Amino acid sequence: MKAGAIYMSVLGLLFGSIVSTTALAQKNVSESEKLEELDEETAVAVSSLLSRVKSLSVDEAIRRIQLEAAVAPSIQDIRREYAGRLTEISIEQSPDFHVSVKLKGDGAVAGRQWTTAAGKARVEFSSGHLFTEEEFTKQLKEIRLAAQSAIPGFVGLTGYAGDNEAEVRIRGDEQDAKKYMGILSKLERAYRVKLRFKTSDVPESNSIYAIGGAVLQSNNSYCTTGFTVKHVATGLKGIITAAHCPDDVIYGNYGSSQNGTLVTFPLIFQDQRNDAQTDVQWHRIPSPHIPLLEAYASSTVSTRFIANVYNVPAKDGTICFRGSRSGYSCGIVTSVKHSPGNICGPTESMQCDEVWFKVEGSSLACGGGDSGAAMFFQDTGYGIVKSARSDTPLPGECKSLTGMPFSRVRAWGFQPN
Repeated sequence: MKAGAIYMSVLGLLFGSIVSTTALAQKNVSESEKLEELDEETAVAVSSLLSRVKSLSVDEAIRRIQLEAAVAPSIQDIRREYAGRLTEISIEQSPDFHVSVKLKGDGAVAGRQWTTAAGKARVEFSSGHLFTEEEFTKQLKEIRLAAQSAIPGFVGLTGYAGDNEAEVRIRGDEQDAKKYMGILSKLERAYRVKLRFKTSDVPESNSIYAIGGAVLQSNNSYCTTGFTVKHVATGLKGIITAAHCPDDVIYGNYGSSQNGTLVTFPLIFQDQRNDAQTDVQWHRIPSPHIPLLEAYASSTVSTRFIANVYNVPAKDGTICFRGSRSGYSCGIVTSVKHSPGNICGPTESMQCDEVWFKVEGSSLACGGGDSGAAMFFQDTGYGIVKSARSDTPLPGECKSLTGMPFSRVRAWGFQPN
């Protein structure tokens, strides 16, 4: 069977599990009743989308979720085709569902229409943008270095390449921001990027946690497992988590000794990379246990098969994860050029580069213990959890979540297993 056919068959299975819910449109039931009829995983994704686009019906939200999953491989094709010009790819919901591709330079590109198992989706191109995504990242780094030395209380940057804008996060209030507006204007002129302040008294922190149950445990500290991987040079297989998590950890599933499904075993630490762009470590899995490219989603009993793991998610796309503390939730990728602040490196005091992605959402949950968790949408993986801003692990309490794109794992010499 060809790879494309395999993907389409897997996609068909995914859609088959929720397509029956669209039949509800034929009945005289309320939108809230339709939501109640959905399985938990679909309901979480639908609720996340409806919180952003309140005019949608439940049936239309389901259709758009199906489309978003279906166009993921085609988005990767666009990344390769326009690698030298690409500024940003985003998932847009207005005036309809479509994919927006922003390019540097003046050469116009005609729109396209993709036909998928979930229906048709149009692709809209816009040219004339000032920077490619790589050039924009370099501009952000220069801005950050200048802002660090000139603005007391500087925390980090969040960039939006498609709009050629960046958010400069500082500790304090509006009065503090007003003091440094002159500096901000100078930086705008020097680096040709529109800048704005965002004040906050709650910095992000790496998400290891010391209370409660989890998948990875070490002396009452908890993290969460990421994807299984294969070391390209040696062929060895294992599993990843965040580098700031303990090296010596015990893997455990979500079972219990009462029902006979509890599985625990120590992982075998191999290596880690912990710097301004990367926060990952990998472990061997002891025999006779076998690494599988799957992830816990809405269920702690069954797992989600991961068909593909791509380098980076699309801006404004949906992304989900199960954290060992916060459980399962979904949010929206609001930036793929984000720095969570000075929480990188072995001492967690190094300023992070603007290569991470930021997730937000009205029903997003996050908290200590979620670090390392696999981040995915439907059957496609994109990265692992780095850090979070949250007072509690409850849905809607997560102010923002930072993910490390899987491109950093590939750059280290690994592929999905």
